[in-house]
Amino acid sequence: MSFRANKRYGPKPHNYTMMQAFEWYVEGDGKHWKHLKSEIPELDAMGITALWLPPPCKASSKNSVGYDIYDVWDLASTPQRVIASLALTQPRRPSRLRVQGEFDQKSQVGTKYGTKNELLDLIKDAGRHGVVWWVLARGRAMIYLDAVLNHKFGADKTEVFKAVEVARDDRMKELSEPHDITLADIIKARKEFAYGEIRDYWDHPNCIGWVRTGDKDHPNGCAVILCNGTGEGSKWMEVGKEHAGEQWIDLLGWYQGEVTLNDDGWGEFKCHARSIGIWVKRNAVRHQHGH
Repeated sequence: MSFRANKRYGPKPHNYTMMQAFEWYVEGDGKHWKHLKSEIPELDAMGITALWLPPPCKASSKNSVGYDIYDVWDLASTPQRVIASLALTQPRRPSRLRVQGEFDQKSQVGTKYGTKNELLDLIKDAGRHGVVWWVLARGRAMIYLDAVLNHKFGADKTEVFKAVEVARDDRMKELSEPHDITLADIIKARKEFAYGEIRDYWDHPNCIGWVRTGDKDHPNGCAVILCNGTGEGSKWMEVGKEHAGEQWIDLLGWYQGEVTLNDDGWGEFKCHARSIGIWVKRNAVRHQHGH
């Protein structure tokens, strides 16, 4: 992608190289866009011709990496005025103010990486150095932005939308008519259990997992496993010694059975093929949901 785009639109007749200009643990100081802009001359000298940037829009919290989107229209502009209506709980659409990303939402104006104006300054400066080029409706010079638009875990509430069931061995084959569904249980898991340290287990191309260890206010944590292979997914993951002996269940109810954590706080968590499992302590589910 980087090669084709730069070959067609870029000014440099040599090798085309994209660099991922972020990582999960970038400090949440709101200065990342400024930092990258300061590095553009050196990256240019190194031969970098394209930058891959993190999700730029407003997410669920000030220090979110950006994959739990709250408002895709809010790119974190410095507000030009104070508007009382911004206290509304729902994400604003650009038609409301005719200005994209001018909202104080989720207790923040900027994102983990900075403001919209700082992002635009970075893009313009990169374009001047020929680091990134792409055709837009009104000119050119744009950076590759990571946009995972279906990750809406930062939402205020669940919404009903249409979906169809597809075949496990052929996702292009539809097995049902469109029907209403919600992501209520996944949103519930995100808001009630996804807190604290993250431990990643991304050591297999078809089966990955991670653990959230919990924090002082949300001590239970959760273990998540995703599998896109044709067989059952399984992953040994460490929740922590403080959870030794606990029984954990799949909050979604898609995988039946229990996982009992060993004396060191490790357990083998599973999910079905091409599916997901969100495992939480059984007692935590009973306590919070009354079942």
